[in-house]
Amino acid sequence: MAGLASILSHHSAFADAANNALAEPWSDAHRLLMQRAVDRGEIPATADIETVCLVLPTMAAYRTVVQRKPFDWEFLVSKVDAVILPALHCPAGETPDD
Repeated sequence: MAGLASILSHHSAFADAANNALAEPWSDAHRLLMQRAVDRGEIPATADIETVCLVLPTMAAYRTVVQRKPFDWEFLVSKVDAVILPALHCPAGETPDD
């Protein structure tokens, strides 16, 4: 992992390739789903979708690569419920009463 991190930090082409192959497809899918939820009025239009759509892929990578634990249904649902939905419903600087 340290070797991979070193390569990615010193070679932008490798970092771009890793991002395009691993992170962006997840982020694109999340962005689409979150925008649809905004369009339906399920989450506020002020929600920081760009930041939140990066959170789940980052947690998944950390869990699988660093912790060597499965990215299973239970983990996914727990993170959506505990992290993603609260982040979408209460953007920074707003309170639920706003």
